[in-house]
Amino acid sequence: MASAATSIQTLVPVGRGSGAAGSGGPGRRRHFHPIEGVGEGVGAGLRPRGVGEILDAGCDVLARRFGAVVLLGFALWLPVRALMELTLRSPAAPLAGFLNLAPVFLVTTAMVAMIARLVSEEVQGREVTLGASVREGLDRILGLAFLTALVGVLAGVGAVVSVCCLGVAGYVVQWLFSVAPAVYVLERASFSDSLSRSMRLVTRSFWRWMGWFVVHQVMLVPISMPAGILDQPEFRQGLLSESVSGGTAFAIGYVVVTALVMGVTSGFSSILMVVFYLDTLVRREGRDLELGLERLEARRAA
Repeated sequence: MASAATSIQTLVPVGRGSGAAGSGGPGRRRHFHPIEGVGEGVGAGLRPRGVGEILDAGCDVLARRFGAVVLLGFALWLPVRALMELTLRSPAAPLAGFLNLAPVFLVTTAMVAMIARLVSEEVQGREVTLGASVREGLDRILGLAFLTALVGVLAGVGAVVSVCCLGVAGYVVQWLFSVAPAVYVLERASFSDSLSRSMRLVTRSFWRWMGWFVVHQVMLVPISMPAGILDQPEFRQGLLSESVSGGTAFAIGYVVVTALVMGVTSGFSSILMVVFYLDTLVRREGRDLELGLERLEARRAA
């Protein structure tokens, strides 16, 4: 294997003549070079990644496609945050807060669906437009919403069981089905196949999943903290009492700012989920080898 930068590369011998550098004779080392295109892309393409490398790849994808991801997230979150702001002012605010869970859940699901293809192709070094990724996600969004709701219910049951299991069961359920949304969108699988395939792919990866999941939550705290503070009724009342621009201007600014914040945070979380999915494909199925062989055959055919 020629390079430590990628996990597995498709290799070709260089030189078969005499001499130490290229000789194929017994006892002599051959020199290899990687096939062009294998290992390209964000973070050297498809390869096994540790916790830090998964986070690095996620940051790289977000940096390269920051405008597209944040713009999409902002467009999805803006009407939801506006709805939440209106309902918080209504007399039925407690009930409205519960009902707001539905659009929040839908937007989170839509974000995963619409950028799954974008992230997958970006990591593998292939070009895809945001529009193409969004169209593919829209084809699967309703089914994905049902799948995500099912996983959420299972995780909720796990959380209840966790009271007797030191809090572990809820995390185990989230881990087992963590790549089911990516499988459903990118592989066009059915509900049952997505769930069962997710459990197969994430085998022996609990601590790696837990590592990036916890660390990325910590990374998002400084970004999401302002929105969380603004959501506190006491703090909002204090700001409104001192505001010279009026409650309406404050509400508009609040909606815009929190929509941008949620666009960044949900986009980063969705990107990491897809990167982790690709990592499981490499570790469990050798997808980087398959890609290398396909490109090698294409070059030979050409």
